[in-house]
Amino acid sequence: MLPSAAQLDTPRDIAWSLPKLVVRSVIGVACVLLFFWALSKLIVLGRAGGFYRFPLVLGLLGGLLGLWPTWAGWRGHASNQPAVSISRLGLTFAGQPLIPWFMIAENCWGDGREPFFLHIRIRGTDGLLPVSGKVDTRGYYSFDVTTIQCSRRQYMDSCHLYQTATSPENNKREYLDCRAFWQNAVALSKQ
Repeated sequence: MLPSAAQLDTPRDIAWSLPKLVVRSVIGVACVLLFFWALSKLIVLGRAGGFYRFPLVLGLLGGLLGLWPTWAGWRGHASNQPAVSISRLGLTFAGQPLIPWFMIAENCWGDGREPFFLHIRIRGTDGLLPVSGKVDTRGYYSFDVTTIQCSRRQYMDSCHLYQTATSPENNKREYLDCRAFWQNAVALSKQ
């Protein structure tokens, strides 16, 4: 059953998943503990402790990859801020401004190469997205989705529903406002 026009007027908020945040944090803390254990062995054994270099690096990388992305999730979960908000106007990610639908050329859930760290990847139409940082060299904005309460199918279906319900006249007005704002921001940053 398709939602009514009145239901599409309210945005769909996708929340942070508490169990996923806990599991990822526990894995990150375990990796940090591995790092400190290997570091203590290296300090005690000196040059003879060459075996402990691999757990040292593994613990450091695992701790960073496990804990760093969950920080935004814990902050958002504590303040009841949604991870992603999908509306007729566009997408809003936690701590970022609205990305209007007309500025989105490509919207996908991961690219199949990262099985443990899935991302929503968005590429702008003009290469210009209203987000601060996090844009790679190919023009993709990535948002970590391993700790949200949504599946790929639910996200893509919601995006399709809200994007097709968008009116063209609102799109044009929003486009002119956002384009002018971000062109001015880019010009000021180059000075």
